[in-house]
Amino acid sequence: MSASPSKHTPAAASRKPAIARHGGAVAGSASKKLNPSRQINAGSYLVGVEDEAYVPHVLAAFRMEALTHGSSMGIAMPPVEEVVVGYHGGDHVLEALVSEGKCEAEAMVARLEYCHFANADEYNYLSSEGLPVLLEKLDGELSRTIVIACTLTLPASPLTISALHQLNARAIAKQQFLFIVASLTGNGDLSALRSACAACYRIESCEPDEDSQLAFSLEPTQSRNLFAQDGCSTKMMCSIYWKDDQRHRRYEKFIARSVQDRVLYLLIAERYLGTNIAKVLRVSASTVSRFRTDNRPTLRSDVPANWRERHLDGFDWSLQGKPATSNGGKAKSARVTDVPPNSPDGDEDFVDFEDLEEPDKQAAPPRKLRRLA
Repeated sequence: MSASPSKHTPAAASRKPAIARHGGAVAGSASKKLNPSRQINAGSYLVGVEDEAYVPHVLAAFRMEALTHGSSMGIAMPPVEEVVVGYHGGDHVLEALVSEGKCEAEAMVARLEYCHFANADEYNYLSSEGLPVLLEKLDGELSRTIVIACTLTLPASPLTISALHQLNARAIAKQQFLFIVASLTGNGDLSALRSACAACYRIESCEPDEDSQLAFSLEPTQSRNLFAQDGCSTKMMCSIYWKDDQRHRRYEKFIARSVQDRVLYLLIAERYLGTNIAKVLRVSASTVSRFRTDNRPTLRSDVPANWRERHLDGFDWSLQGKPATSNGGKAKSARVTDVPPNSPDGDEDFVDFEDLEEPDKQAAPPRKLRRLA
């Protein structure tokens, strides 16, 4: 390996089978406007992926979020000038990366550079050989977000932990951003490395919706309690689907890993009767009841628009009936005031809870308490 990684510039691209650097608008122009207080701080970020097959998809998602200065996955990317994707292996690896980039639907804002670190098919960026090269890359004059993929064995060795500390310290000192997408092996706990990085994230595979080819969840390891005081989950789910020969990603709050549990949650959030939900999902009513009891309260704000269009063949929506909007003249919930996604505005069968009048309350007779033997 050479002393420093080779940078693929437009001039070098003529000698390569694929263009290695792609121009974008100058950083800050036409980028998504973000609240500066929400943007992540400089440092190194460890993204642990449990299934190795998902590493290329996770790497591409972080690369695209960095290039568009996005915040779709719950991580507000900084408005840097350049995004560097590190890779190792032969020219076929570069060709694959460039080919995947051409399938993206979103337009880039930052400049993209592919940086070749080694010819070996297996390369450890956190080793004594790879660490100096990566540290040197963090010393660049341009503001950068660097994204690399590697393998990480848990529990991590002292050498690996030391490398993570050095990378984080250098990134903070130089105000750079490093994302390490690591395929996890072994049986250790990823959260044990939290102190060595700015943040750690855990990636888990999810069952994709009918309209998607692949899905995964992203969760910060320091937030094991998924439900904040406002009821919103800090865990996100990314669904990848193709449309018009382009790759699209749909980010939304994580509900469940399985399709059935997600549909069950959404139908409960829309206030459908448990017996009808059981018919749609072809499960017992007790299963629906247990789900209500064992999971957090459902919120109408968690329901995505037109979510049934993702499941046109998997469920018989004619069995769902109508939402339960009233009970003896009383509203079942004051939170649900908007029309469900599958109901047209002005549906005479839908009752706006804000318009329901509360019946006159009468004092209930005192209850007699039974003395326990």
